[in-house]
Amino acid sequence: MRRTPDDSRRDEGIQAEPGIEGRKRHSSGLSGTLERLITDPRHLRAVRLWQALHPEERRAATMAYLSAEEQGRGRLDRIVARHRNFRLATVRKWPESKISSAMCSVRLHDYDLASGLLRCHHVPGQLRMVIRFLDALGVPHEEGIVDSLEQVDAHEDIVRLAVGELVQECGMRTVAVFLLTLRLLGAPAGEKGRAWLQELAQAPPGEDRGDDQVPDPAAAVTDEHRWEEGEAEQEDPTRQQSFTTLDRLLILAAVDSAQDIKGALSTDELDDVVDELVTLNGRRHQSYFHAGFRDVLFDKPVGEALPAENQSRIRWYW
Repeated sequence: MRRTPDDSRRDEGIQAEPGIEGRKRHSSGLSGTLERLITDPRHLRAVRLWQALHPEERRAATMAYLSAEEQGRGRLDRIVARHRNFRLATVRKWPESKISSAMCSVRLHDYDLASGLLRCHHVPGQLRMVIRFLDALGVPHEEGIVDSLEQVDAHEDIVRLAVGELVQECGMRTVAVFLLTLRLLGAPAGEKGRAWLQELAQAPPGEDRGDDQVPDPAAAVTDEHRWEEGEAEQEDPTRQQSFTTLDRLLILAAVDSAQDIKGALSTDELDDVVDELVTLNGRRHQSYFHAGFRDVLFDKPVGEALPAENQSRIRWYW
């Protein structure tokens, strides 16, 4: 049965809206990233919220996603292989636990995937909290699953009361992630709850909010420089996404050979390996990087012409 604001206010020991003391107690534990997402929803994106999760939360959410999504494994395999510069065939052999650990350090740019991971972080990951919230709002559900997220709504007073109870039980940070996820997924109660959290987050500076007392490990991952999605990272020419483990081994072999490291390939052996790699597959243009890299390391004449010359091969060589 749906609870009314008057019924809720009569519950023993519960106030419809926390006062100043409640604000002091509940506003601690928010990282700068989460606080920005709460106070300025224009910045709210699924990929940003995913990055704000702690590594162990991302790991658990990924495991839940793998169990819930039939095509989830193939999708994550491709992302991890691209991130690690590994062959897809290699990553496909990994157990799910290794995939979930690898996903902790992947910076996502896929809204749909980030949204799916956030859903799995809460259902089934935070199922007890989800059920408690839906019951408090009077929203019908089946073990936390609703027919439509548009149904996740109630009178503003009821939402605020439900949020206050969750904060008491689960903590400010956990509830903030939950409400921001609801808002991203289009649940009206998510925006109402976010607005309530914004009031807490914007409490006057003189109040002891305790933000510095609970450090957020995710803050270092999602700092101000990473806010714009798709922002190019500092490029390392030896860490191109299309490079495989073989490419990186050959780069190291060339450097060792140029430095006369004991046991390294001789110059002739290096030439033989590079030439064989280039001729094995003429369509793999990134192999020409190794020819240019070798020529620079050993002060060889720069190749003026390449076999079956085209612009792609020339760019990789240079």
